[in-house]
Amino acid sequence: MRKEGDIHNSTCKLCPSWGCRRECVGGKIDSVATAEQFRGCTHIKGKLEISLRTSGGNTLSVLESALGEIKEIEGSLQVTRSYPLVSLMFLKKLEKIIGVSTAEHKGTALHHRHRHAPGATPRRFCTVLI
Repeated sequence: MRKEGDIHNSTCKLCPSWGCRRECVGGKIDSVATAEQFRGCTHIKGKLEISLRTSGGNTLSVLESALGEIKEIEGSLQVTRSYPLVSLMFLKKLEKIIGVSTAEHKGTALHHRHRHAPGATPRRFCTVLI
């Protein structure tokens, strides 16, 4: 269900078969607790930055539950030093990232920077430009 109208005169309507749109402002996810603020969001406006340095036993399942409804990011997705993440499969409904140029990452939609942990095999730096 979604509300339409203003605060004084609103009605509830059924969502279309593809689901309701819920826009959220981007932000930084540095723990599973901060990922919870994006629960139910389908569209992110701005940069979504993920930087998870530690993990618990259920990190990926919590991320999938909290971020799994995101379909579109209008801005950028930045994954930095997130050692527990080996893929972005927890973003199971993500269809597109609409890159918005910033001074920091002009023309970048997805920016992935991953330094290796001590004793681990080094991983490459990767930036996808659009």
